[in-house]
Amino acid sequence: MKSPHLMRARLVALRQLAARTQDDLEGALLRNGFFPDRQAGQVAMAQAAMAMEGDPAAHAPLAFHEVSTLSSWFHLHPEKVCGKERATRFSQFPLEVVGSREDVERALQPAPLTALERLAQETERILSEL
Repeated sequence: MKSPHLMRARLVALRQLAARTQDDLEGALLRNGFFPDRQAGQVAMAQAAMAMEGDPAAHAPLAFHEVSTLSSWFHLHPEKVCGKERATRFSQFPLEVVGSREDVERALQPAPLTALERLAQETERILSEL
């Protein structure tokens, strides 16, 4: 689901479903990047993906505004969500993330250093001692 083509289909599906809904709470969830009806969301995403399949622009890298809208960044990086998302009854705060301390610690774990990053740190340490 990390291809630009499918992420754009997700954005299109969320916007189309939000425009059609009559329910305020459902609209708020959709505007926050959450499909209240998972099956309807999957169908809408598939239809949008098929509609843009032949468009070469749909396969271009995502722009910043695409990554930063409708919870796209968290959809691309689910490991950074500190728990499980779930819908609430409140239209002002339609989503909540329920997690434990372990979920937060796991999400905040630094990524392991690459060999080049370790070498850069060692070089910086040596230079600072001079």
